[in-house]
Amino acid sequence: MDYPRAAVVLAGGNGSRLLPFTRLVTGDDRPKQFCSIVGDQTLLAQTLDRIALNVPPDQTFTVVTRAHRKYYRTAASRMRPSQLIEQPMARGTGAGIAYALARVRRELGDEAIVGFFPADHWFEDPDALARTVEQAYAAAATHTGGVYLLGATPTHPETEYGWIELAPADPAAGRQPVARFWEKPCPEVAGLLMTRRCLWNTFIVVARVGALVDLFAEQSPRWLDAFEPLSRLLVNEDEVADAVYEALEPLDFSSAVLQRARPQQLFALELVDAGWTDLGQPERVLATLRATDDYRRRASDEAVVMR
Repeated sequence: MDYPRAAVVLAGGNGSRLLPFTRLVTGDDRPKQFCSIVGDQTLLAQTLDRIALNVPPDQTFTVVTRAHRKYYRTAASRMRPSQLIEQPMARGTGAGIAYALARVRRELGDEAIVGFFPADHWFEDPDALARTVEQAYAAAATHTGGVYLLGATPTHPETEYGWIELAPADPAAGRQPVARFWEKPCPEVAGLLMTRRCLWNTFIVVARVGALVDLFAEQSPRWLDAFEPLSRLLVNEDEVADAVYEALEPLDFSSAVLQRARPQQLFALELVDAGWTDLGQPERVLATLRATDDYRRRASDEAVVMR
């Protein structure tokens, strides 16, 4: 079967931890995804360019939050209205993914293979990322019930990332099941996880739409039911979305859905040599800038990292 491909950029966060830096760069309080932090493009634009290596731009959707409209207006002008998913307010990653699933179901159906990509990442080698993303889409099309996570090869015992512990591989299936997740471990545990060849969790997820719907149905059925009307064609979307976001509490997709999944539902693919960094903290931004020519065009260390 020829499964259509879709991608979703998660760009709805407030970027609170990086606000001192983004204020310095832009002079206002725009979230980091709408800032040019490394290079001349915004993080959102860089993410869209990377995704285009694997998924047609006209099948890529972007989740944003209505309060940030003045910051994403330029990016939105290059999209069809159906490609922009405007949340009334921030309600966690679970809300953004549930809303996006409803939109992709409406546009492409349950058989589409969809990838979710945070908009605050940096990759030294986008081509290496594209190769692993291609593997993930192929795996999701072959083993349609699985949910595939990209895990980066760790370079040090990081305590601010989530980690993926792998179960023994199934040689017949050729897949690496996920045994469990570790969220922000202490230094001793992070060191142990590194010796066990665990992976950093990039939060890039690829799966058939139907597989993610099934996962939500098992772990957070209230959210799935709440967003179901948004998968229909004839609906006042803003009105329904406002009601849903007002009624439901915030939902973290990782802790409320992924970490509760049954064995043999989640699988990991190792992201090798891509140079991945989550630009969620000033220290990581500074380290990334130091490693690029951009650093010479920025302020001093003391000015860049506003503690």
